[in-house]
Amino acid sequence: MQAAVEQFQCRLKGVALAVLGAYSIHAAAVGAPADPVGPDGDQAAAAAADAPTQVVVTGTSGRKKKFDTPYAISTIGDDEIQRKEPRSAVDLLKAVPGIKVENSGGQGGGENVVIRGLPFSGFRLMDMLEDGLPLFESNYERQLQIDELYRLDLGTEGAEIVRGGTAPIYSNNASGGVVNFLSNFGTEDPRHTIKLSAGQHRQGRIDFLNSGPLNDLTLYSISGFYRQGNGLRDPGFSKADQGGQLRLGATYTLGGGLGKVFAGFKYLNDRNIFYTSIPLRDARNGNSLGDLIDPHSGTLDSASFRHVQFRVLDGQGGSRLVSRDLADGIHPTVASLTVGGDFNLSDGWKLSDKARYTRADVGFDAILNGAPADAGAILQSNLAAAQKAFPGTTQLRYVYAGTGQVFDPATTAGLTMTNTWSSTRSTIRNALNDLRASKTFGGIHDVSFGLSLSRYRLDQQQIGNAIVTNVRSNPDALDIQALDAAGQATGMVTENGFSTYGSGDLIGNVHGLASALYAAENWHITPAWEADVGVRHEVRTEKGMRGVIGKQVIATGGPLAARSVTGLTGYVPYEHTLNGTAWTVGSLYRISQPLNTFVRYSSAYSLPRLSDYWTNINNGVAGTMPNGQPVPVVPVRQAEAGVKLSLPQMQLTLIGFYSNFKKLNTSTYFANAAGVLVNQPLLINTTTKGIELEGVWRPAKSVELTGSVTLQQPVVDGGATFSTLSPDSIVDKQIPRVPKYMVTLNPAYLFTHEGNRGRVYASFSAVGKGYQDFVNTSILPAYRTLDLGLQYPLTASTNLQVVVANVTNSAGLTEGNARAPEGNAFTAAEATTGRPLFGRSVSVSATFSW
Repeated sequence: MQAAVEQFQCRLKGVALAVLGAYSIHAAAVGAPADPVGPDGDQAAAAAADAPTQVVVTGTSGRKKKFDTPYAISTIGDDEIQRKEPRSAVDLLKAVPGIKVENSGGQGGGENVVIRGLPFSGFRLMDMLEDGLPLFESNYERQLQIDELYRLDLGTEGAEIVRGGTAPIYSNNASGGVVNFLSNFGTEDPRHTIKLSAGQHRQGRIDFLNSGPLNDLTLYSISGFYRQGNGLRDPGFSKADQGGQLRLGATYTLGGGLGKVFAGFKYLNDRNIFYTSIPLRDARNGNSLGDLIDPHSGTLDSASFRHVQFRVLDGQGGSRLVSRDLADGIHPTVASLTVGGDFNLSDGWKLSDKARYTRADVGFDAILNGAPADAGAILQSNLAAAQKAFPGTTQLRYVYAGTGQVFDPATTAGLTMTNTWSSTRSTIRNALNDLRASKTFGGIHDVSFGLSLSRYRLDQQQIGNAIVTNVRSNPDALDIQALDAAGQATGMVTENGFSTYGSGDLIGNVHGLASALYAAENWHITPAWEADVGVRHEVRTEKGMRGVIGKQVIATGGPLAARSVTGLTGYVPYEHTLNGTAWTVGSLYRISQPLNTFVRYSSAYSLPRLSDYWTNINNGVAGTMPNGQPVPVVPVRQAEAGVKLSLPQMQLTLIGFYSNFKKLNTSTYFANAAGVLVNQPLLINTTTKGIELEGVWRPAKSVELTGSVTLQQPVVDGGATFSTLSPDSIVDKQIPRVPKYMVTLNPAYLFTHEGNRGRVYASFSAVGKGYQDFVNTSILPAYRTLDLGLQYPLTASTNLQVVVANVTNSAGLTEGNARAPEGNAFTAAEATTGRPLFGRSVSVSATFSW
């Protein structure tokens, strides 16, 4: 451990020396005459000129130059968004330092992020805002992550990402950080754009933007997209991705310099297939299963799982059938209305008010993987129950569900799987308002304070059903048939492939009010030195109904799986009040015109999820830990110190950070005496120390290099295990799914064609080794990827773009053995299942602007 720490410190010193060396070289060159900038360098020169004066609005009470922000913030402009061709909102964040993304789940969201080693993989500690307002009060529920509610299009003006810092002062769910997407509410200059895109598996998309002035005081914007295709991994059926979005925006400028008002409406109706982990190795012998399911293109999704029926309980003693279609995938239907205004009042006071109302219904239909297991062992484990249910039974066999044709497991290496057909329906309502007043006193004290109110409701029904399949890409549903000694059928263990109904149900509803008061001051001590402080206090009061889940016998004959169903048996009311306080203090000092430094400490909190009170049942009490204590309000503490350098040819930001997380309610898998992984609850504490380097270098008028580096030591430093697992077995272990290094380098060559700007570019990324579990037994190997792109200007108004993603066809795993421990007796270190990166793909787009 000591050697690892010393190595980490050496890396920190090396990066720091490199930054200081670069500053010395370029500072010496400031007085020298610069190379003339010709047409090829116009784009780079403009970007360099804008960098020191770029204004941001996230993590601050108003507007502030990015260079002068005393906290870690990254920005992604609309041009860069189009160049990256991100598959999803999470995919866009993969180059941001300090953020580990798992962009392998598809285009519809539900993907994981981890910020600065804080041990929640998801958006639990990182809020997603649209124009400074949350998309929903809770950003991370089961089968309802906040990224499922957002889609990028040409109406996205850019994104601002704050890591730690002041983020928890301006949002309820941003203890780790925040990403704020900025929308087009109208432009002073007319913009008319149509973009046509095409990719593999019949992916097709059209985006459009039309914005400009209606008159001297009114601006407008209309944007959106429509797409359809067969998914990023072919599921065996068409139109796995289909839908679109429409956005309307307008801004009206008040006369006499009084300010402006704005409004926006968004309607999203888009469905996208979700990709789970796939089988990788045979747990019995460690052999690769690549011949059965290609890690680059294979998927457990299949036409065999479309148009199914589940048996569910109705909560009143009866049962019914519900119909589902796997093609619905992640399917948000969202309508939101946003209104707001910025007003200049008398005596230097400024008032900002923003409000939003959101209605959404979100479906999440997906296959969630189990583990490949010995087909004979599965039959043997069901034999006793079959013999009891069907007299005369002596043996079991597999048949294809729906046809009854005999299935021979030898065709799939003697393996079958038991996966979960998961279906979740979430209905959300959210009315929120953020009112903020600010004033500068005496020219040196920038003071602001605000009130945030959010009235919300969540209704959710999560149904899980175990289904038996063979092991291959686009697998088939299998039934288990009981036979007598003569080989005649005596009955069915399964029904249409389903072995159990209701394995994993979660049902409930909640409504409440979250109110928060916040205040901040920025003190300009001298022209070069400023300090700031901020505080936020939130109170969340809510009432709800927890669905009681139980098992009920509904039949005495027929398939064994259909005789009893686990599901809703009734409701139990609950109510509670939670609160938390976040605060931050920081300071910035301008050493010289191109160089400043800052320090900051933040203390924040994370409230339990809304759905935590429908589960975590111990001794009959929901929302509790195994020790009987309530699910805690979790303290999150972060510190950072940074240096920012801005020169005509180079901008660099170097930040050292520290994050500490206590009382994480989680679980992990560990290998028992038999070598089989078993699940155990945990309550843990973690600490991560690291550095982040982000920069842009333009050594010549036609050459650009951007990139980021994150080096970190993510460590579990304590906890309670509530089991026979020793707490010492997790101390000093690496935090799951958090690598020790992440690197992104993006070189580009800029050129002109007939006076129009073009670009050839690449993106190289490297992610270090990680682990799936807290005891560090299941390894996620390090991996590297390479993307290539070309933007070619055919004319002044027509641009052609080609992007080749994952050129080297890397099969790096973003998760492994996440839901599939039970068959892994061969070796816990080898992931028998995992979710690889998407294989090599090519997309082409043409953009027409006038």
